[in-house]
Amino acid sequence: MAFQMSGQVVKGTLPNWAAGASAQPFSQDQFGASLTSELNARYANLVLSGSVFGVTFASASLAAPSATATGAFSLFNPANSGKNLVLLQVGFSLGITTASTTAANIGFQFVPNQTPTAVTAGNTPQNALIGSGNISIAKAYTAGTLVGAPTVLGYTFQGFYSDLAASDFVVAPFDIGGAVIIAPGSGIDINTSVAVTTIVGTFTLIWAELPI
Repeated sequence: MAFQMSGQVVKGTLPNWAAGASAQPFSQDQFGASLTSELNARYANLVLSGSVFGVTFASASLAAPSATATGAFSLFNPANSGKNLVLLQVGFSLGITTASTTAANIGFQFVPNQTPTAVTAGNTPQNALIGSGNISIAKAYTAGTLVGAPTVLGYTFQGFYSDLAASDFVVAPFDIGGAVIIAPGSGIDINTSVAVTTIVGTFTLIWAELPI
């Protein structure tokens, strides 16, 4: 099946169509190439839709993934929520590390198809569109009971090796860009690959809640 795109050469200015305007020709440069716009930041349209939320956890110790318990940094999507949680970014600030002879990774333990019980609620997620009345369906937990959860990290976003008696460091946000999505009735837990050292810090998660 063939189709044809209708274009319009634009030099020097760009059209400014209002929302709801009828279909207009694609803008083209003087060589016939289609013009694309990056006038908005990467996640701005998602944020403007009121679909993006974030939560910062209280400072706590990291642990290795457990089959029977969440750690201090868990995010779950309730069953029958009707939405997927599309992870966009994770920000983290770590400190109070003790010396170790083994490198450690930090990442997500995937917890599929279950909701933790005996939970301790964490901070309430907030809408990234400041002033929006939309409320997140996601649940942040700092403790909870699991049953037979995988004990390996499904996604790592940082690795480090601390050979000092004590150290601290701050790392900028890491862009996930939707590479991890939490379906209803599942969740993630932020852990270290192995419990090789004492690591105390805090994390911020940013995600979009999109209809299934």
